[in-house]
Amino acid sequence: MENLLSTTIPIPISSTGPIPPFPPLTGWHFDPNSAETVAGVVQFMKFNVTYSDVEKKKNAQQLTCVEEYGGGFFSPYTFKEKRGFISFPKSGNTWIRSLVLAAFGMLIPADVKHIPHILGGVPFPTCGCFLLQKDHGFTNLTTITSTEKNYNSEAILLIRNPFRTIILNRQSGTEGLGIKKTLFIANEGWETYVSLRIDKWEKLYTVWIKGLKRGGIIYFERLQADIETELLRFGGLMGLTWIDKNRLHCALNRARPTSWREQEFAYSRDPYSPAQKLKISEAIDRIQLLLMEYGFDPLPTEMYEFYEPTDLLSNSTSDNSC
Repeated sequence: MENLLSTTIPIPISSTGPIPPFPPLTGWHFDPNSAETVAGVVQFMKFNVTYSDVEKKKNAQQLTCVEEYGGGFFSPYTFKEKRGFISFPKSGNTWIRSLVLAAFGMLIPADVKHIPHILGGVPFPTCGCFLLQKDHGFTNLTTITSTEKNYNSEAILLIRNPFRTIILNRQSGTEGLGIKKTLFIANEGWETYVSLRIDKWEKLYTVWIKGLKRGGIIYFERLQADIETELLRFGGLMGLTWIDKNRLHCALNRARPTSWREQEFAYSRDPYSPAQKLKISEAIDRIQLLLMEYGFDPLPTEMYEFYEPTDLLSNSTSDNSC
């Protein structure tokens, strides 16, 4: 008899490109009503700096679904290998991890080695009870490559418009330094900053798109536009096959926009010079071509503020038509 309180997550998941999702999880390790798992989530929220930051920003309403519908840990050592939740900094992973926690009861802890949280006597990054682990995973090309190998090329990638992530990174890196008024002035470091950040953005996704063996890609703007569809797709990529309807509705009703970070600093409506726009747009187009080459859905550039198509795409289209 059908369980009217649950809904099936569609398998196979559409729009994942050629990479298969993680193997479906039957749920026998998964107890969303366990008092122990609820207590575990509460402890996690106290220790994890990311969720403490959410609470500090008065955005913790997203997490109360955990208290109402349970935590949902897997048993220790369920997962022998870590899988990554990979993104460039300020791509919205805090908000998405909060949604996943609220909707599925599944934690995606950060790759933080020194937080003294213990679950079952085991430090949480190595307990084998979490499916995904959030990781930016780069400082240079060597670090990106080693991070990819660390996760055995299995991950869910999160990609957001780099025009927006660069602004947010610039803001967050200057808190308390008293230089808010010079954040986006070329001769005050903005020109160099843009060049360095877009180079790292492109390298991160180039390595992962080429190397990804299992998992998929989530586009931030699409999730923001249609949270329910993309959240269920995220669950499918994780290998989950069902979700409690009440819990899903709780997560969707408690979802909050991510624009609160963007209000911390005032900046010009358009802080980018024409040369900067071209540089970033070319990087976007190179990633777009790479996604096409490897069979993934394209970036939703129609949703990208400041983006302008470059000759890279038009030349590629011309070459393919010959």
